[in-house]
Amino acid sequence: MITRRHYIISTKTQAFFPHFEHTLVLQDCEPFIVKQSSAKIMKASFHYFGINPIDAIQTARKILMKNGTIPIVLSAEQNLIFICCKALNHDGLVWLNNSHIQKVQPYRINKATVFLTNGYSIHVDSKADALQEQRRMAVNLGNSYINQSSRQEAKTKYYFYDHKNEIALALEDGQLKYIVKWNKKDDEDLDMVLD
Repeated sequence: MITRRHYIISTKTQAFFPHFEHTLVLQDCEPFIVKQSSAKIMKASFHYFGINPIDAIQTARKILMKNGTIPIVLSAEQNLIFICCKALNHDGLVWLNNSHIQKVQPYRINKATVFLTNGYSIHVDSKADALQEQRRMAVNLGNSYINQSSRQEAKTKYYFYDHKNEIALALEDGQLKYIVKWNKKDDEDLDMVLD
């Protein structure tokens, strides 16, 4: 199996979850191992897309008017909306890209099987009905983001995230506006949100 050091979520990402001390990523093709935790993959992806994960969660809670487990949007335009649920056979969380879920079926008592568009299936520690509700919320959340962004001005920010140096560069209207170096406290705050 292929092993990578780092990973940024893309439209090909179908799901990822803990695999011993690393993360197993399912894409359109063969699965592979990433030598990062799932939380670090999420953090790096949030930075790459120029999104503060705490703000993303708070915005989702406001839009959906719900507390508890909710979908998280990385990019509504790219349909990168992730549902998080507990792994069935081990500790940790399974992150599912809603756009790649083909169907959900009940599995045993209070569990579900998620069938992905690449032909893989994953058993999760969540009721099938609860997972279907998460999928409905993900669609509503994505639509809300797209409707909101179409009403805003074209003042777009583009970001670049360097894993090795943990530096984020932000561009606005095609010009470099600022450089942010993520410090240890920021990482601790994000660990609390993503774990």
